[in-house]
Amino acid sequence: MREMCQRGEPNFLIIGNTVYGENEFVIDDVQESVLHWTGGGNVLTNKLDVTFREYVPTGD
Repeated sequence: MREMCQRGEPNFLIIGNTVYGENEFVIDDVQESVLHWTGGGNVLTNKLDVTFREYVPTGD
């Protein structure tokens, strides 16, 4: 997600097997919070807050 945000390339929003919207979206920001670690210090679960906007081609 962070790499997609840095590239700024539009992509379709797909959750599961469902495509949402008629247009693509650009990720504007990604915030990550680690919620649980294993006893060895590895990330077990984390939370992502993703801000995105719809990308509508201008037809240029």
